[in-house]
Amino acid sequence: MSGRLPRQKLAASAALLGALLYSLLAGFTLPTQRAFIMIAIFMSAYLSQRPSPVSLRFIVALSCILTWNPLAGMTAGFWFSFVAVGTLLCFVTNNSAARDFEVNSQHSIRFLQWFVKPQLIVFLGLAVPLIFWAQQVSLMAPWINMLAIPLVGFVVVPLCLIALLLAYPLPELATGLLQWADYILNLLFGVMEQLVAAGGQWALLQLASLNTEVLLAATLGVLVLLLPVSRTYRYLALPLLLPAKSPMDAPSVWLHVLDVGQGLAVILQTPNHALVYDTGAGEDAETNLGKSVVVPVLRHLGIDRLDALIVSHGDTDHAGGIPGIMAALPVGRRYGSESVAGFQVGAESCLAGHSWTWDGVIFRFLHPTEEPMSANNNSCVLQVRLGEHSIMLPGDIEIPVERALALRYGEALQSDIVLAPHHGSTTSSSYAFIKQLQPAFVVFSAGYRNSFGHPAENVLSRYAEFGADTLSTFHTGMLSFQLLQGARKARVVSFREQYPRYWR
Repeated sequence: MSGRLPRQKLAASAALLGALLYSLLAGFTLPTQRAFIMIAIFMSAYLSQRPSPVSLRFIVALSCILTWNPLAGMTAGFWFSFVAVGTLLCFVTNNSAARDFEVNSQHSIRFLQWFVKPQLIVFLGLAVPLIFWAQQVSLMAPWINMLAIPLVGFVVVPLCLIALLLAYPLPELATGLLQWADYILNLLFGVMEQLVAAGGQWALLQLASLNTEVLLAATLGVLVLLLPVSRTYRYLALPLLLPAKSPMDAPSVWLHVLDVGQGLAVILQTPNHALVYDTGAGEDAETNLGKSVVVPVLRHLGIDRLDALIVSHGDTDHAGGIPGIMAALPVGRRYGSESVAGFQVGAESCLAGHSWTWDGVIFRFLHPTEEPMSANNNSCVLQVRLGEHSIMLPGDIEIPVERALALRYGEALQSDIVLAPHHGSTTSSSYAFIKQLQPAFVVFSAGYRNSFGHPAENVLSRYAEFGADTLSTFHTGMLSFQLLQGARKARVVSFREQYPRYWR
């Protein structure tokens, strides 16, 4: 090229124009805005003839994106993007780090390093953000990325862009190209599923609950693996990363009461099993809280399958989210009362007396019986017991069933944690029932300023009279309780206390 148009400037201009066109075609969504701003700032060094350090351009790009959208820093995608790029800039372009990774000078080994090393480095760099947001890390991720990134970037995306350009003048050819892209994507997804299945549980590291010490230790462990230090120091990474691994054999149970407005959705976890009790409200397969709330929480908790799904009764605020959950992940056994027994082929009735044990935790249905009742009074009543601790999930039962349960089970109803029947309605939470429960915590799952007046003031007073701590999801957000065998009291975590709104 001539001096008027250097090759570097031409390449930078082409990259910038291509990024702009792609962003516009993609609708200029937040991820594409972030990528375009980053590319524009990095290309500016070639276009302005004022070379600047890569680190300075990285910081300027970070500042520009936060100025453009201050709330971007609250999203996981923002941190994943910048941590991945920053890790590559530090440990791939850095000569000393690159020398530390060298194996030998053979061309085949060098090509393997060029292809594999960036994915392994990005995997290590993203380990801490994944621990923070997802609480799990898949060891298959770098190998899947090595296959998916070049295939999608160099084959699928170009095919789609060419098809878009040809859609008007040559629609049949455009359709053929899109069919090829669809075929390649289906093939890729099939291979990915096979790789994940081959990896099994050993390739998915479930991580412990987060605290400052765990995150700090994990960060130091990742830095020890990435920084150009001697092999002796690299052995320190193992003890630094071990605190992030969950002890899978500890007898414990987690109860997560989700904030689904006027409705109910609960997740129960033992070390090796998980179930959902009720699914939140919903109108259809696309518009339901099972899809928009329950499934994202399950993903965040590292749950990729359910051992059981229990739907207490057929009211939409309890059963509306079924389609969203069933479509998102595999479900083992399914239980429901008569009113929802047909929600899925193979569902079983939650008749009183049926029980099972997971990891030392006993699950037992206390109601309904075979006697016909109204939908609310036909709710599945589930008791969860770990040693001396107990949890009561009563659905929407009302005073007649509460009295029957109090007479039938007596002191065996005593529970550390109780979900208030029928969201705290005056038709439930009778004195006789609460006297047998003697709860330490009672949770009201209800919508903010709901039209039903839940929870009723006299119900709140009744629980307070027995010394129970009263908690409402519309005040606290999701509530998480941990029961440990041998512990004196349940540990409780409020989502809004753990993750306060950004303006606080």
